[in-house]
Amino acid sequence: DLEGLRCESELASNLGFGAKHAIHPEQITAIRESFRPTKSQIIWAKKAIEAFEQSEVRGVAAIRVKGQFVDYPIAARARRIIARVESAQVGDDS
Repeated sequence: DLEGLRCESELASNLGFGAKHAIHPEQITAIRESFRPTKSQIIWAKKAIEAFEQSEVRGVAAIRVKGQFVDYPIAARARRIIARVESAQVGDDS
């Protein structure tokens, strides 16, 4: 049931999990697609990281970016999103 797997994987991703095990090779694509950051998540992450780093220089560690609170844990989440994108690009070239 690849559609069920896709839904379950998307739920896991939305809950903050970063991966899921597959027991069959046909499941890999559905899982990868579910955990791949969306364009809007990537844009948000880049803006959040940039704004947070600029605020840190000024000694401020809690800001708002487009109405969303960003502090150390949220900045760390944004960095993980960008790291997932970068690691996926490295994997695609191999």
